[in-house]
Amino acid sequence: TGGFAAHKGHIYNFVKAVRSRNVGDLRMDVLEGHLSTDMVHMANISYRVGKTASAEAIREAIKDRGSEAVETFERFREHLTANGVDWTKTEAVLGPWLEIDAEKEQFVGRGDLVAKANQLVTRSYRPPFVVPENV
Repeated sequence: TGGFAAHKGHIYNFVKAVRSRNVGDLRMDVLEGHLSTDMVHMANISYRVGKTASAEAIREAIKDRGSEAVETFERFREHLTANGVDWTKTEAVLGPWLEIDAEKEQFVGRGDLVAKANQLVTRSYRPPFVVPENV
């Protein structure tokens, strides 16, 4: 009972398809998994190239992104406040708004932050573990 083989989740399904070498064994296209993780990676990259800022500065910076952005940030603040975060003593990270060219998988736009963000899209690999440009 239990264990890897007993759990019939997505990872099990992926490993089973790799072992069988039959793409038809997949429950969904691998691209779906890739796209669903992209948002997390984009947020992490924005965070890593961002700068600390006060809650007020962040609210001001996102206000022209629409009411949903501001409402989401306010819910975030309320949640952290309810869990003991003192916003008069705490700064959060304000990352840049990143837009991506989906075909090139590169961030678009000008400026130092976009260039820094593009450097984080991949990494330098050491031989012999180099991932080829075209697989």
